[in-house]
Amino acid sequence: MVPLLAFSHSAGVTVAEVGFLLFMIAGVWIAIAWLLWNQAGGKWNRFRMVVAGTLIAVGGLLLIIASHWGNLFVSAQA
Repeated sequence: MVPLLAFSHSAGVTVAEVGFLLFMIAGVWIAIAWLLWNQAGGKWNRFRMVVAGTLIAVGGLLLIIASHWGNLFVSAQA
């Protein structure tokens, strides 16, 4: 059975790498937001956390897509 949605192993790896990159950016964003917590107003703190949460959500979605449709667990040599 041929899946309707699929892409190559290397494309799946690239999508997963982008997902992990978004997780890393979100982590750095949260660390900087925590260091600047008392220096800015309340609306900027909320904005920083919304951006970090969005980055984590998109990164997780990309990892789900990569693992489901990206042939991540299939050898590239096969």
